[in-house]
Amino acid sequence: MALRWHQSLTGRVTHSYIPFVGSNITLPRLRCSAISYTRLLLGDTTLNVHMERMGLAESRNCQCGMGIDDEHDFFFECPYHHKFRQLLVESVHDILLTGRKPVASNLSVSLVLAPWTIKSLSRRQCKDILETTFKYIQQAGC
Repeated sequence: MALRWHQSLTGRVTHSYIPFVGSNITLPRLRCSAISYTRLLLGDTTLNVHMERMGLAESRNCQCGMGIDDEHDFFFECPYHHKFRQLLVESVHDILLTGRKPVASNLSVSLVLAPWTIKSLSRRQCKDILETTFKYIQQAGC
């Protein structure tokens, strides 16, 4: 089963976040946040980059007019989410600096969606980053 997961041509977005079969994933308690988070992991969201691919949007552009409406834009660029993003960025930086060994890592979609892919993070740090991500998804509108 694991070999098929690594060799499959489909599910590459999910594979990048969940590279091992049988991985346990923490989901937010709030249903709409859980759905949005799962869709982000699957690469099947209501972001324009995915909607255009399915023929449901005319453009990949974000409604803010400043870039492509994808995961990176949602988490780190779109000005519509600025006030929530500031809390996300500050919280993740604080989390990275806590624990036995501070971790130097750049903010990325992979870090906020699947912190367990950063081997130097502790379980506690991963859990805290996910909680912060879930809160951001909820605040930014799931």
